[in-house]
Amino acid sequence: MLLDISDLEASGLRIDENLGNLDLEHADGSQVHCRAIRTSGRLLQIQGGVEFQARFGCLADFECCRCLDRFERHLEQDFRLLFLPNSSDARAAVRDADEDAGGDRFAGVDHYPLEGHTVELEAVIEEQINLAFPLKVLCSESCRGLCPGCGSALDREECRCSKNDVDPTTIRE
Repeated sequence: MLLDISDLEASGLRIDENLGNLDLEHADGSQVHCRAIRTSGRLLQIQGGVEFQARFGCLADFECCRCLDRFERHLEQDFRLLFLPNSSDARAAVRDADEDAGGDRFAGVDHYPLEGHTVELEAVIEEQINLAFPLKVLCSESCRGLCPGCGSALDREECRCSKNDVDPTTIRE
């Protein structure tokens, strides 16, 4: 979704887009299929750049790191960022405007390079979705995982190991 911001009005530009589906990679290397991705937000011209305030929502298909079952989870996240030209003058202008307004408006807001008069939002939204992934992907907090001896899914079936074959320190109760 490439947007031309050269004629951005003072009231900004509202965005409300369906982005379809994306296949992303989790930090643990597993594939995550995200579908029904919807983004809504607003682009605002600020001194020296463009501010983007938005929200995304999607359904993500994860693999549990304990039992390896696939499951679906709804992800939704608000985010805010700045597109700034790659120049120290532009960054200084934003910093000065922020200090004049009390100094906290852009604290902790991510900055993205602005080249020319276009903004590529799809890559930014893809990154925001990836940042919303849980660090440890579990189908439920109570998931007992797989038996390390026989591979049984302990939430659905009994362990097939004899009591003498299993190291008791590796079993989740």
